[in-house]
Amino acid sequence: MRKIRWWQWPNLLAIDAAVIAVAWQHTFALSSGSASGLGVSAVLALSVWLTYTADRLFDVGNRPPRDLLSARHQFAKTHSLKLWRIWMAILGLNITIALFLLSRSALLHGLVLLAACLLYTLISQKVASRFFPKELFVAVIFACGTTVFIGFPIVETLAFSQLCLLNCLLIGGQEVSIDKALRVNSLSSDDYRGRTGFVGILIMIPLLFLIPVSSSGPIILSAICIIMIFLKRRDMDPEKFRVYLDMALLFGPLFGLIVYKA
Repeated sequence: MRKIRWWQWPNLLAIDAAVIAVAWQHTFALSSGSASGLGVSAVLALSVWLTYTADRLFDVGNRPPRDLLSARHQFAKTHSLKLWRIWMAILGLNITIALFLLSRSALLHGLVLLAACLLYTLISQKVASRFFPKELFVAVIFACGTTVFIGFPIVETLAFSQLCLLNCLLIGGQEVSIDKALRVNSLSSDDYRGRTGFVGILIMIPLLFLIPVSSSGPIILSAICIIMIFLKRRDMDPEKFRVYLDMALLFGPLFGLIVYKA
C-alpha cells in the first residue's frame, strides 16, 4: 500500500461523507425552520459511515490486492477484519441511539433509509460487472438520507441529489481505471466517459431556478466550486481530485450555516 498522506485520512475512514451529510442536514433545517436534533444527526452520520464502509469492504472482499488501485480500497483490504469489527460495534451503537433518541416517525424514516441502503449494496454487488448506474443511486440515497429526518423538502432534496450526482459523475470520470480493475460498469465507464461530466453540469442549470432563495446560496456555491475543480482536473491525480470535490461539497453548507445563524 502506498504511503498515506494526511489529507487522505477523512476519505479513507469514510468520515468525510458523514460530515458532509450532517452539514447539509443542518443547513436545510436552518433554511426551512425545521428541527435537527442531536439524535437525528448522530443516526445520519453513523448510517452514512456504515453504508460507505460496508460498500468498500464488499468491494475488496474477494478481489486480489493487484485489482485495488485506489487508496481507500487498499486501506479497506489491509484492515478489513478490524473494519468489520468496528462496523458491527457502530451498527449496534446506531441502533441504540435510534431506539432511544428518535421519535416513532423518525425511526420509521430511518428504517426505510436503511432498507434503501441495503438494497443498493446488494444490487451493486450483484450486477455492477454488467451495468449499474451507481452514481445515480448514490446521489439519490445520499440526498434523501440527508433530508428525510427534517421533513423531506422535495425541491431541496431534488436539487441536492443533482449536486451529489454531479459530484459522483465527475469523480467517476477520473476513476475509470479504478472501476475497470474492479470490473464495475457504471455511468462513468469508458462507454460514457467524456460526456457524463458535462451532462452533470448541464442538468444543474435549470434546477438553480427552482430552488427557494433560502437554499439556493449553499447549493450554487458548492456547484461553482465543483465546476472550478473539474476545469482544473488535469493538474490533479484521482486521489486528490476526489478529496477536493468532496471538500467543495462542504463550502456550501459552511456558507449556509454562517448566513442562517447570523
